[in-house]
Order: sequence, then C-alpha cells, then structure tokens
Amino acid sequence: MSNSYSSLSTNELEEVYAVTMANYGSIAGELLEEINRRGGEAAFKAQVEKEKELKAEKARIATEVALLMKGQSDPQFPKTMITSTLLSEKELSDFIDLLAKRHVVQQNNAKVHTKTISDSVIGVVIGAILGAIITGLQIFFIGKFYYVSLVVVYLASWLTLRMITKKDAGNVVVLLSAIVSTIVGPLLAFALLIK
Repeated sequence: MSNSYSSLSTNELEEVYAVTMANYGSIAGELLEEINRRGGEAAFKAQVEKEKELKAEKARIATEVALLMKGQSDPQFPKTMITSTLLSEKELSDFIDLLAKRHVVQQNNAKVHTKTISDSVIGVVIGAILGAIITGLQIFFIGKFYYVSLVVVYLASWLTLRMITKKDAGNVVVLLSAIVSTIVGPLLAFALLIK
C-alpha cells in the first residue's frame, strides 16, 4: 500500500519532514508511516544530519578550490591541498576535478581577447538589427511600444552574441555589447519608422 509520500525522493521527504517539524513539532499519519517504512525516525534523522554535514563539507571544499584556483590554471593543484573526512578519495578527487574545470571555464570566459571584441562588434550589429525588427513588428502590429519587449530584444541580442563569441554574460565585453544592441535596436526601429 502506497501513500502520498512514497513517491518522494529522500531529499523531498527531508524537506517535508523539516517543514512539518518546524510547524507542528511532531509528525504523524502517512508521513510517519513512510519514514518508518524507510527505517524509522531515528535512522531518518541520522540520514538527514549526515546529508547536512556532506552538503557543508562540499561547500567548504568548493570555497577552498575557488581560493586555491585564483591565478592558477592547473586543475590538479587543489588536489594536493584539500582533504576530507566525509568523502572518499575518489569522490573528493572527482568533486575537485569538477570544480576546477568549472573554474577554468569561468576564467576563460571572463578573458577579453581581440577576437572577443571583434566578434562582439559583429554581434552588436546583428543584435541591433534583430532588436529593430522585433520593435518594428511590435509597433506595426500593436501600434504601441511596450518596454517589456526590451527583455525579448535583450535575449535576442544576448543569444546572438553568445553564438558568435562563444562566451556568456560573465564576459564584460559580451554583457556591454548585449546592452548596447538592446538600446540601439529599438532606437534604429524608431528612426526608421519616423521617416
């Protein structure tokens, strides 16, 4: 016999448990039945605590990797400095690899190269044209300009820049280029429609 909590994952059940305990101070009914089915309240509380400790440990490791990777491009470097009592050696190594790779990708994304600037100029032109088309169509069909449509223009500009430069808004040049094309596009549409 299943109850309404049987389909929940352990994490989801933990959330329900925490909210119920915070609001009522105890658990009963189907929730208690499901927790007992999964090993009892004491075992469940122990599992919740263990997962909290693991989450805190991963946050600590992530902070240490970020600090150790500043100005560092070798993803193996943090492995020599970080230890863990909660993660196995393989889990720790894999987690550090993942974090170090993300950090290297973020560093590469943030770098401004000549190609980034030239691609951004092309992206601004294309994004501005798209913005002008979007704004022009809106004014043509609706008869008004709604500022909310600037979100659509920004997204079109940003996606265009992202495809061309292969970098995201974490890169200052790409972010500024997206903002410029978001402003220039509608202004271009207004200039063309006024004539």
